[in-house]
Amino acid sequence: MQVFKITFFIFFMILGFQAVAQSQEKCFSNAGLKSETTIKIKFLPNNQIAGTLTTDDYAGTQANASFTGTIKNGIIQPVFEKKIPSIGEGSEWTNKPWNIKKTKAGETLNIIFRSKNYETNKWSETPYVFEVCK
Repeated sequence: MQVFKITFFIFFMILGFQAVAQSQEKCFSNAGLKSETTIKIKFLPNNQIAGTLTTDDYAGTQANASFTGTIKNGIIQPVFEKKIPSIGEGSEWTNKPWNIKKTKAGETLNIIFRSKNYETNKWSETPYVFEVCK
C-alpha cells in the first residue's frame, strides 16, 4: 500500500511539473530609436510555440502580429500569420531563426535583422538583442 501511495504521489508531481512547463510564457522587448518592440512567446507541448509581436512607435501608433512555430535547443523558427510590423526604417526582418541565450542577468532573445549603416549606406545582417520585459 505504501508503494502505491509513493507511486501515485510521484505520478501527480510529474503531471504538475508538465502543466507548469506547458504553460510557460516569456516576454522580451527592444527599445529602438523610434519604436519599442515586444515579443511574447508561449511554450507549448511537443516543442511548439505561439506568440505575439507588438511594435509601438513613440508617436503613438501600434502594430501587432501573431506567430506560431517550433523551438529546439533554444532555437526558435517562427511562422507569422500576416506581415510582420516594421521595427524601423533602417531595419528589415529576416527569415533567420531566433535564439534564446542564457546570460548572467537572465536570458535574451536574439534576432538577426538586415539593417542599414547610415555612415556607409550599406545593408548587413545585424543581431538585435531583446531583453526580458520589465
